[in-house]
Amino acid sequence: MNLFSNKVPAQIPVPSTVLETPPRSAAPAGSFLLKANKIKTWIKNLPLANIEETGNQGDKALAEFNRIELGNLARSESIELFRDPVHYVSSNIAMDYVDRGFPMSSKAKKSCQLSYELCMEMALSYKIVIKQQLSVRKGKFNRKLVIVAIQRALHYLGQALLQSYLSYSDPRTGIWREIHFLYEWAAHNQVHTLPVKETAGQGGQGVDLSIEDLYKSQLLMATISPQSLRHTQICKIHGQINKWCRLTKLVAPQNAAGESGMFFVNLHSDSPPYRLSSQAVTKDSDLRVFDLNDLIAQLQKNFEDADWESPARIEAEDELLSRSLLKLLIDGWNKPPERRFARRSLNKSLDVVLGLNSLHHLLDEADLAGLIPATGKSGRGEDLDINLETWKPTAINEVYSVPTDDESIGGYRLRWEHSLPPKVRVGDIVGIQTDDPPGQYALCIVRWLKYLQDDNFY
Repeated sequence: MNLFSNKVPAQIPVPSTVLETPPRSAAPAGSFLLKANKIKTWIKNLPLANIEETGNQGDKALAEFNRIELGNLARSESIELFRDPVHYVSSNIAMDYVDRGFPMSSKAKKSCQLSYELCMEMALSYKIVIKQQLSVRKGKFNRKLVIVAIQRALHYLGQALLQSYLSYSDPRTGIWREIHFLYEWAAHNQVHTLPVKETAGQGGQGVDLSIEDLYKSQLLMATISPQSLRHTQICKIHGQINKWCRLTKLVAPQNAAGESGMFFVNLHSDSPPYRLSSQAVTKDSDLRVFDLNDLIAQLQKNFEDADWESPARIEAEDELLSRSLLKLLIDGWNKPPERRFARRSLNKSLDVVLGLNSLHHLLDEADLAGLIPATGKSGRGEDLDINLETWKPTAINEVYSVPTDDESIGGYRLRWEHSLPPKVRVGDIVGIQTDDPPGQYALCIVRWLKYLQDDNFY
């Protein structure tokens, strides 16, 4: 019995219409990219001490590699050689932009873009292999090659999504459509649960992961509301995601029980998972329900068993999730955040001060009594701990005039433009001068960030 089939049912899109790949032409004479042993030599000679230069050379080589004609076996062997240097560059260059202020500095933006492009070029190589293999007639393609290529493509598409989350920007158009297609094809051919051998030395996670594992990991990352999290929180969650995904399930809509901890996944869309509603339950074959309830139960247990830790220790230990972060995830998955107040347009600029230290030095001691007291709660209800011992003071008396798009009783939507200093992070405390009473500052928390055009942010 042939387990695989390239005869795709009508409801599953064909690879040529979903997977985006560039046109390819003959390689220049003598190109080192034609032979794996020459690529190995090129990699050995990379200037690893210069991360940026290594990344630029790798990006240039991958872009050329993906646009030359090459046999599938040769391409598959060669692209695996690029995994180590790409992992090395991405891991080291992240310090330029992770947990930095926004809008990004020119260096941070360049580093984040380089990491993103490296991931997309790696995914592109594997997509080329998949398209060429699935175009073979009568299903006579290399089965192992296809499984590995799909798993690798999902890995790098997921890494590209991570860069989007870290830059608080929307994913590239088409990326979710490709992710859904790769999973759906593998599930149809019953190979989605087969583990793919991988070691940390190959630029992977050091854990054997199946196509379904990686797919569910990417679905899970999309449900955490990254725009409302700090970089350190996003990275800590991402470090746990490949373990957590095995506590989640994909089921048919008619088999979903309840709404809590459930998300819809449209396999033929270009969209991430979205909130399940009882009014939208359907038997549509394009839909799956992503069930997080077993994971929620485990994290609830972790929350109840956890000691109260100091913020300093939480920041120092990569795998330690604070109670406040666990509660944020549990509450966010159980029920969507509700907008409690109506918003009204506000086309004006407000004076904004960043950080308690700057605000303290700006105001006289007598004015401090007029501050609106902090609630100790964020916009989503979790307790907030401020560690004054590790608080990093900002320059004194820095007041910025920031355009405001709208307001509500609960806060303001500020448009932080690229001309302003890159000092804003999710969770930061800011002072906003109010009109009522005039001359006083409201103590506020940055709840979320979103990248706009021209390096502007909400």
